Amino acid sequence: MRFLSIKCSANWVTLTALVGVFSSITAAQLQFCRVDESLRTDQCLALSTFHNETTNSNDFYLLLSAKFKNRMGYAAFGTGSTMDGSLMFLIYPGVRDKDVTISLRTTNYHYPPEPSDNMPDYRTIKTWVEGDYHNAQLVCYGCDQWERNNANITSRTQSWIFSNHYDYVMQTDDVKKPLSLHTDYDVFELDMTVSHYADKTPVAPELIDNGRKSVGAEVNSSWKPSQLFALHGFLLASAFVVLMPLGVAGIRSGHPTAFKIHWVIQLTSVAFAVSGMMWGIYLTWGHPITIKTSNGAHKALGFTLLISMVLTPMLGYLHHVRYLKIGRATGVTLWHRRFGASSLASGWINVLLGLWIADQPALYFILGIGMMACSSSIIYFAPSWGARFTRAGGTLGEYGAVKGGGGSEQGLLQKEDHM
Repeated sequence: MRFLSIKCSANWVTLTALVGVFSSITAAQLQFCRVDESLRTDQCLALSTFHNETTNSNDFYLLLSAKFKNRMGYAAFGTGSTMDGSLMFLIYPGVRDKDVTISLRTTNYHYPPEPSDNMPDYRTIKTWVEGDYHNAQLVCYGCDQWERNNANITSRTQSWIFSNHYDYVMQTDDVKKPLSLHTDYDVFELDMTVSHYADKTPVAPELIDNGRKSVGAEVNSSWKPSQLFALHGFLLASAFVVLMPLGVAGIRSGHPTAFKIHWVIQLTSVAFAVSGMMWGIYLTWGHPITIKTSNGAHKALGFTLLISMVLTPMLGYLHHVRYLKIGRATGVTLWHRRFGASSLASGWINVLLGLWIADQPALYFILGIGMMACSSSIIYFAPSWGARFTRAGGTLGEYGAVKGGGGSEQGLLQKEDHM
């Protein structure tokens, strides 16, 4: 019986040792890389996790690598599928030429990430620069204990996020420096079991030798960032370049149903514009507006347009009510037209500014300006086209309707355009 007990103990020790060896052997490289020249993105994350018996937690050993051309920009990786509560690891150029700065941050909702007092402890192991590539190895102690948007070491589909800005000036040792809105971002998944070590001496990972590519990771996103912002641009361009000019042309045409054409098309354009603006606000929520940058100017002008898009229909309704009472134009009519004209012109400017920010090719600018020229022509020639229509239909002349006691609202507005 004693011999059997000794034999069972020996077998248990052997089995435990084999499990440890098997765990060490099966743990492998875990790496995610995002390389997209069109978005000027080139960044990689390599990750290994090690069990810490002293703290009974798991330490994350990471390698961050990002290409910063002319030492411009920042790159980030974070736990979870959203920014809200994510534990984010940032890398950006330091003050001097070969300096690299690492910053651990988090945020609420979609506000710019900032360091927090309750962040896990971390230590930078090594930093180096090779050409435009800035690299850093670091360890985050007890990172799996982060309770908000955490990372589970047993998950085979653990969500992570990445983001960057390719030309934002960092070049600082300040781990709290404010960030500008990212130019690229997405969600990806890691098989955390691939690189977990239960009983091995911790060591920071290296990037694989055969290129900047993903191993044990995959992108998990049906919408690319450029597509999300493209929806914002499509709604606003449709509103300001197509729908709103048609609505203006409708009221200037002198058509018997010109007023109805005007308000139906303009309310549709307002719906498109407000939807596009709210979508843009959602995508950039919490990021400060800096007028000196094209991005900030675009947002500031967008907020101004949002106010104008609310006021202009209200003034139009007041004009309509007053016209029905007194049968002539008032100061409200004048301000309705002024707000409408300024909104249209500002909208065109902001559409072109949006194309500039999105770094679109010159062809898009040519097409946009061409469509604006066509819209201007339609607005300008609408009265003469409308006059031909009314003469062909045997209706009153383009000014005849405003001479009687009842009057015509569209005729009134058309007459004012010629005064």
